[in-house]
Amino acid sequence: MTKMKRFRACVLLVLAAALLCGLCGCASSGTSGGTDSTGGTSTDGTAAPQETEATLASMDGTVSDAPEVESSDLDAQIKAAFQEKYDITDRGVSTDDLTVLYVAEYDGAYAVYVNGWFEYNQAICSDTINGLEFWYATSQKMLIYQDGTLYSLTAAFDQGVLDADAVASLYEIHRQSHSSLYPELADK
Repeated sequence: MTKMKRFRACVLLVLAAALLCGLCGCASSGTSGGTDSTGGTSTDGTAAPQETEATLASMDGTVSDAPEVESSDLDAQIKAAFQEKYDITDRGVSTDDLTVLYVAEYDGAYAVYVNGWFEYNQAICSDTINGLEFWYATSQKMLIYQDGTLYSLTAAFDQGVLDADAVASLYEIHRQSHSSLYPELADK
């Protein structure tokens, strides 16, 4: 192999690694924190989500506990609600192109992320719900699904789908799985 071919191969490898790091956020791993594994009460006394031993890769590449979803029907319902809410069909995306990442479940309301082959904007953004600031490394934000409707986290709280305890519990899960966005956790 000539020097130029090796150089090109190295450049392509570096570009691929940079792209991969940009897509996953390259953060250190964390845990869901703040909840016990039984779905009982969290260590700070708030209602804990119902969780099982399934794992979930969060948006910044860390792993946290996530509910195990027994029904492929629920997966299909969430994908259909996402397709309806964001009108992805016009962009050539079908529900077959989507994957649902489950974060937690609260009385029939599921906190999820929906992924596909499309890209989310790479920009740090936040939502403040009940005084808690949820930071995100991309425009992909946590969504709440209940009874055929997909809500933003803010709308789910405002419309009573989630109560203050559920939002506080999701905030702790989110902070731990996105610790690189929270300076007080980044050094730990």
